[in-house]
Amino acid sequence: MLVQCKIQDWQLKLKQRDCRIYIYKNEKEVKSVKTRIFKERVLLTLPKESYKLITKDITAANIFEKFMQKFWKWDEIDEC
Repeated sequence: MLVQCKIQDWQLKLKQRDCRIYIYKNEKEVKSVKTRIFKERVLLTLPKESYKLITKDITAANIFEKFMQKFWKWDEIDEC
């Protein structure tokens, strides 16, 4: 299952083998977070700029919501 999303310049990818969420901006890795921590803190694990984008823009929020639905579905099947 491919779990990723692109919100303007930002991209979130779940690498299932590593059990990590990788956060990219303009194709450069900015941050990576363990899925266990991501599950607990969700938006708080994102860089401030992407957090603000998701909370202020309805389109970005909808894209992020779809990503989270895929993430939770993956987590039910293949928890790390």
